[in-house]
Amino acid sequence: SVQGAVQHHIRHGCVAHAQSAVDAGALLQIVATMRAHSTNPALQTKSCWALCNITAGADVQRDARAQSAADTGALLPIVEAMRTHSTNAAVQEQACGRCATSQPVLM
Repeated sequence: SVQGAVQHHIRHGCVAHAQSAVDAGALLQIVATMRAHSTNPALQTKSCWALCNITAGADVQRDARAQSAADTGALLPIVEAMRTHSTNAAVQEQACGRCATSQPVLM
């Protein structure tokens, strides 16, 4: 399941599970959740963190995962989270981390 793949990746942080999460549709789920709950700073923080972890890595699929994040429209909800929660340090930190690791592909 999408949730299972994401949870396993979050717990273990391995690249194979990051790709499994992407293959299971996790990026679409995360983006949809960010859009549906844009006023929830805790959810925005965790969502940015999850995006960062799923698209990070030094493996050959890293750029493809970052491109998949771009293709699912992940950047706009990240920017919106930063705007909506401009005084929330956790949101800003996680959102900046996501944007920084995506710079070559997303920006």
